[in-house]
Amino acid sequence: MAPVFTGNWFNFGRNPATALPPDDGIQATGGTRTTYTHSGTKYAAHAFTASGSLNVSAASNSYPNQCDFLVVGGGGGGAGDNIGSGAPSGRGAGGGGGGGYRTSMPEGPGGPSPTAEGKLTLAAGSYTVTVGEGGDASPGPSGLDGSDGGYSEFSTIRSQGGGGGSYNGPSTGRNGGSGGGGANYDPGTSSTGGEGNRTASTDPTNPAAAPNQGYDGGTGYGTGPGNNNANGAGGGGAGAAGANGDPTSQPWGTNGGNGGKGKTSVILGPTNAKLLAGGGAGGGCPTGNQDTPGSGGPYGGGTGGQPPAGSGGAATANTGGGGGGGGGNWNEGNRPGGPGGDGYVVVRYIIAPTAS
Repeated sequence: MAPVFTGNWFNFGRNPATALPPDDGIQATGGTRTTYTHSGTKYAAHAFTASGSLNVSAASNSYPNQCDFLVVGGGGGGAGDNIGSGAPSGRGAGGGGGGGYRTSMPEGPGGPSPTAEGKLTLAAGSYTVTVGEGGDASPGPSGLDGSDGGYSEFSTIRSQGGGGGSYNGPSTGRNGGSGGGGANYDPGTSSTGGEGNRTASTDPTNPAAAPNQGYDGGTGYGTGPGNNNANGAGGGGAGAAGANGDPTSQPWGTNGGNGGKGKTSVILGPTNAKLLAGGGAGGGCPTGNQDTPGSGGPYGGGTGGQPPAGSGGAATANTGGGGGGGGGNWNEGNRPGGPGGDGYVVVRYIIAPTAS
């Protein structure tokens, strides 16, 4: 008896409208490649947590040779307090700014009035991917701000590193994709945060202005009495400015400011959302009442230093979050800030439609 060829194995006997066509999108390697289906379209996405390359071996004959992108710079480092041991009270330092956030996805880039950037066109060839490193934290007492994060880049898209936090010398927060938080120890005075949408010092070849990608850091305040009480402001994030330190709880210290909100990306699919580019929190000024540090929030920013062990928290790895500012304590010595998180790059393109 001759074999009977039935069923769906050979794709006949099936409604043609439900037949799954083969993948015929761009052919590429590099990073960590995953696929997923959403709203009738199948995508491939390449995620990079370290510098590398996207190697396109063939363009598509069936679908647009365009890609979506997400490019997040490295977060700025948090500053350390510079009070020194044995002083009457303490000083909280500024948190680092989140790395710049640029994307063609619907949420748009970081910063005010976000509008999604245009997709990029891919052709056969190799594309360098740069993932910026997070900024180093400043130790205390160093008299140094936290370091700026490094820029991330894919094709023509560059996202700046976040600005480092202020060490309360007094000094302003540093500029970057999002600005670092300010801090100040002089009573009744303030230091502003660094500006967002600016070139970080780790990218000196570019002009100062940068495309929309983040927000400013918050303002830090000195509270008195004397010059031994200060707070730290939060670093800016992709979705909001860093919060100011609270200047109202005089005479003995204040609360550190929260890090600015980051952004949520679903470029890897709606079930794999990434929370990215949040600002680091400002350190709390430790006093007899043990005032509190700021919160880094869920977008990768580090927490502010919490007395008595007041080191700033490290940002979450590969979120581009800013590091938290340290919180000084007179009987615990100096406390460093937290390092910023390395950046993140994702490239996504269509490989097939799904069954209708």
